[in-house]
Amino acid sequence: MNEEVNNLFIAANDNYNNKKFAEATELYKQVLELVPDNVVVWHNYALSLISQDRFQEGIDALSRPIEAGYS
Repeated sequence: MNEEVNNLFIAANDNYNNKKFAEATELYKQVLELVPDNVVVWHNYALSLISQDRFQEGIDALSRPIEAGYS
C-alpha cells in the first residue's frame, strides 16, 4: 500500500476500534476504491458493516476474502 492508502486504512481501523462504524465503513470504501483486491480491507469493511447491523451487505463483502482463500 502506498502512504495515502495506508493512512486511510489506519484511520478506518482507528474509527472501527473506537466503535465509529459508519466512519470506518466510509474510509474502508475509499481504500477499496484504490486497492480493490485487498482481502484484509474487504474483511475489515465487512466487519464494519456487520457492526452496523447491515448483515446482508457484510456477508456480501465477506465473500471477496473467502473466495480468495483469506483466513
